[in-house]
Amino acid sequence: MLSYQRQQEESADRAGVKFLTATGQSARGMYETFKRFSNDILFAAHGADPYFQSHPMPAERVEALEGLARSSPYWDKKDDPALQLRHDMMRAKISAFMERQDTVYRRYPLSNESLPARYAHAIATYRHGDLRNALAQIDALIQVQPNNPYFLRIAGSGAAGGWQAGGSDRAASKSSATIE
Repeated sequence: MLSYQRQQEESADRAGVKFLTATGQSARGMYETFKRFSNDILFAAHGADPYFQSHPMPAERVEALEGLARSSPYWDKKDDPALQLRHDMMRAKISAFMERQDTVYRRYPLSNESLPARYAHAIATYRHGDLRNALAQIDALIQVQPNNPYFLRIAGSGAAGGWQAGGSDRAASKSSATIE
């Protein structure tokens, strides 16, 4: 049973690298994520009996994945900047909605003026009750990118909740049209 589960994990890793290669993407991020998971697991499971683990030993799995990932012709290929921005925006959104405000500001310090950081600040400000300041931040983001669905969505949510700010009412109707 255990070897069957380990074979499934190996097959899943192979499939992941195969799909990334087929779409012209690097598997480096997959490898780095698994390496980070491996380090976390090794720290938490120090001294655990490998026979009782349902997944391959982290170091073995990561080593095998590294070999697969490095064999891809796209290993060194950088992600498209637009795709990377979408990824960074989603990470900022998740962080701002799920983490404590102090954690958000450590991850995205005020000195970070990137769009994802400004977006995370606006959401964190909203979540912690400073609605006027949050909407001012959102309106400033909408000024930079008037059709950005991330900004329109949060502005639309605010307007639907009765918030008041400069352009958020206009963004709310645009948000509804963009989302639908």
